[in-house]
Amino acid sequence: MIGKSMPRYGLLFILLVFFGCASTKADTRGQTDIKQLQETQISLNEKITALQQEHQELQKRMVGVQSELHAMAEELSDLKGYTKTSKGTASSREASSSALLEKELPPPDSTTGKQSTKESAPTGKTKTATATSSEKTKPDQISRKSLRIKVLSGNGDRSSAKQMSQKLKQLGYPVELIDMAPRSNFSEVVIYYLSSNKKDAEKLAVELGKPAIVKPLSWSSSFNLIIVTGKD
Repeated sequence: MIGKSMPRYGLLFILLVFFGCASTKADTRGQTDIKQLQETQISLNEKITALQQEHQELQKRMVGVQSELHAMAEELSDLKGYTKTSKGTASSREASSSALLEKELPPPDSTTGKQSTKESAPTGKTKTATATSSEKTKPDQISRKSLRIKVLSGNGDRSSAKQMSQKLKQLGYPVELIDMAPRSNFSEVVIYYLSSNKKDAEKLAVELGKPAIVKPLSWSSSFNLIIVTGKD
């Protein structure tokens, strides 16, 4: 009886050992899988955190860029306003300057369109006597440093008047004023002079070393010489 039951117990023991080993392996494998899942979850959480930080940094940069754009827009608006104001001021200044310069240069002749250079003929004995007396008592020529000189641009380019002023200063002539002439169609340099400064004007024309027209002033002026630059 006992001999017959021994094989059954042996078989049962073998089965228990087998299933026990299988269960142990299954538990070990399950723990490994759980550990891997946990590690994966940690890695994903770290990536999510990094992405959130990058998103925050991008938002900060966007705020900074928007602030810069807003500041640039305000500067551009201010610049446009300043430009308009400057143009208006410059136009007003040029208009005022032209009005004053019209008094310094004679008006164009109504028939020829050219600038009038006629001088009123002396009338009466008083003027003749005065001119004669002036010529007798006048010294050779006034020193060039004591001359009052104004330079005007007659070709529409203010830089030509500046260049002429520099040349005059190199020659020893003082220049008090640089401005634009009322018109810009002068073809050559014109030197206007007071009646007492004709020789000064002629001497200056020679010293300039370029074609220049010498004309008397036919209007009252506080300057001894007025030089107008031309296109040549």
